[in-house]
Amino acid sequence: MNERIQELAEQALQLVADEHTNGDESRLDTDSYYVKDLIQEKFAELIVRECANLFVDRRYMVLNPLEPFADERVRVLKEHDKDTVKKIKQHFGVEL
Repeated sequence: MNERIQELAEQALQLVADEHTNGDESRLDTDSYYVKDLIQEKFAELIVRECANLFVDRRYMVLNPLEPFADERVRVLKEHDKDTVKKIKQHFGVEL
């Protein structure tokens, strides 16, 4: 498994533990279908957020800051990308 995916899986587990057991993972019944569903849901949410953020980050890496009007292009892209990120998150039901 990709290292970043493993990190997100662990983060999802910790977030569910934080929400339901004050952060004590040992008290979390990971064999329970309910808890498994919560962890999977949180994991999916983290992946969607990460993908949406990567989309925005990669867009700005291709801009040449020495290019005339680059600052204006960045401002316009930021506004457009905010809408795109919002649409991606809404599509997957991730809270904004």
